[in-house]
Amino acid sequence: MSDASNPFQVWWVNQGHTYAKAKADGYLWAPIPIEGGQSFPHWDSMTQVQAGDLVINSGQKSIVAFSIVRSRAVKHANRKKEGWRVDLDYYDLVSPIMIDEIKPHLEEINASIETNRPFDDFKGVQQGYLFNFSHQGLSILTDRFGDRLPEGIKEYLGMGSEMNFSKYSNERGLIFDGDLVKRYVLSLKTKPFVILCGKPGTGKTKLAQLFAQYLDDQNKTSDTPEEENELLSRRWF
Repeated sequence: MSDASNPFQVWWVNQGHTYAKAKADGYLWAPIPIEGGQSFPHWDSMTQVQAGDLVINSGQKSIVAFSIVRSRAVKHANRKKEGWRVDLDYYDLVSPIMIDEIKPHLEEINASIETNRPFDDFKGVQQGYLFNFSHQGLSILTDRFGDRLPEGIKEYLGMGSEMNFSKYSNERGLIFDGDLVKRYVLSLKTKPFVILCGKPGTGKTKLAQLFAQYLDDQNKTSDTPEEENELLSRRWF
């Protein structure tokens, strides 16, 4: 589930030969088992998807796109068979990420996912449709293959603001944990406000003050990115 530190869920979907049509129409679809029939976690997971979630689209032994969910699942007939449909926006990668390229990380990613894992014990992709993923796994992918992400996904993940702010703070002699900054910026992009919690003296106030100063300085320049202008309307505590 999403929470204050992880404001959206991450999913892994296996599409294979269905990818082209699903992308063209902007959806995911999985069947609803008939009454008394067998169900699977990788089908039932469709009902747990929420608007704003991120989907990693896999097909032909590679990651080919990232998608952003527009709506929760609704019942929708496909070829006269009832199923769950989720609408989403697809963003093709600059170039696919081959499964072989992420094999060294599969065990670590799987260990960060509690249930309905996308990979098997032989460092391959499980047979099935929609699997849980993790923010830790997402961080591994974005850190390792950030240059292949489309601009729409970089903006959604706040990667521009995150990297620019890290450079801004480092130049002023203040170094914040990279994961903390990433979660903070993501929360600001997906929530109307952010509450920082923790023990006194851990840098919460300084982080909020410096980020506000960073946005204000950026707003004074003529080439301020639109995403950072939008962040100025958010509130943080």
